Amino acid sequence: MKTTYLVNQEQPDGSICLAVVSSGEWLSVVEMNKRLPLDQRRYFIIDYIDDGDELDRMVIEVPRSDYLAWLKEHNATERNRELGSKYQHLSLDVLVSKDEGSIRLGDMIASDEVIEESVINQMMQDNLREMLSAWKPWASDLLEIYLHGDKRTCTNTLAEKYGVSPQVIRKYKRQFENFIKNFSSGVSF
Repeated sequence: MKTTYLVNQEQPDGSICLAVVSSGEWLSVVEMNKRLPLDQRRYFIIDYIDDGDELDRMVIEVPRSDYLAWLKEHNATERNRELGSKYQHLSLDVLVSKDEGSIRLGDMIASDEVIEESVINQMMQDNLREMLSAWKPWASDLLEIYLHGDKRTCTNTLAEKYGVSPQVIRKYKRQFENFIKNFSSGVSF
């Protein structure tokens, strides 16, 4: 691995720009840096360039703000690398041998969701929607409102929509809730 050091140097015309220096020159900058207050120090980042055959390491002087951003990312990368080495990563598509043959690892992992229960709940909800739309024109709207948790704030909106008073909507809500209670107690699979 080849290491290149780029530090800010004053040019003959008075401008400052990055210049390639030897490792000795860079080390002298680092030694001098240790004696300076934080606001006067020089900051360096390390970057790697993959040249195909070889990895080149670049030590580059940067402003303090760029250094702090680089340091934050660098520390996170190192932390993730160290933590990642503690775990083994497996594909869910890897085949695992069983007595009868092979099965995918993903098929063996238990799920918290009970699919049968989800299907039954969806069937009940679809059946309820059909019954509500056949029962009263406003009942389907109330179901959607209740499912979205807007039971307490919908009275005036529904009153305007159906051209009735808020008191009538409260009556509709009581009828709707009784219908739901009867539906829940009467459904069996």
